[in-house]
Amino acid sequence: MSKSFSLDTQDLLKLVKNAGLVGLAAGLTYFGANLADVDMGVGLLAFVPILSTAIDSAITYLKDNTDKEDK
Repeated sequence: MSKSFSLDTQDLLKLVKNAGLVGLAAGLTYFGANLADVDMGVGLLAFVPILSTAIDSAITYLKDNTDKEDK
């Protein structure tokens, strides 16, 4: 982390990652609000597990999974 009132590359990386997650959340909220209007038929049965797996994979990838004791 950088000192007060300054930014380093780690701070910028966290900022970009956070902005991406906020954008993803906004997109999913918009999609969820309009999902009732979409008629995908049987394809929706395959779409929901694929989407949930992709979201879980993205969260796992973006999360800091390192042990705090290792640092």
